[in-house]
Amino acid sequence: MNYYAEGGQTMTTMNQELPPSKIIVDDLSRKETPEVVQQTIQALSQFNEQGKLFILQENNTVIVLISIGDGIVEAHLFTLDNPLTMARSFKKLLEELKRSQLTRMYSNVDDDTPKLLALMQRFGVQSQESDKPEYVWMADI
Repeated sequence: MNYYAEGGQTMTTMNQELPPSKIIVDDLSRKETPEVVQQTIQALSQFNEQGKLFILQENNTVIVLISIGDGIVEAHLFTLDNPLTMARSFKKLLEELKRSQLTRMYSNVDDDTPKLLALMQRFGVQSQESDKPEYVWMADI
């Protein structure tokens, strides 16, 4: 069921899956300045044009993967889901990653990283300190 705000714009319902671009922009907008949001979107667009960008989505949670080598990706999580739905979505996304040909993912730290790493461990993916100086942590998939 859709609900409409004034002017006829659709409001999000809990069961409605949003496009990945909206999830990314809205999640980033909660944490970053408009300039950083714009820079991030431009960078993701460039990676997409280069064929290095992959996005996995479950509900309103997405994992953005940027290829940095053969079977190796830089990973970023974006979500508009409530914590319980996000945890369930993240579990499904990790299962998909495990079935893929990817072998390792890297990322950096933000405010949600401790929760994310705890979820990864709970779902059988162990993180460790990165062996690359440009990243904070890595995990074998």
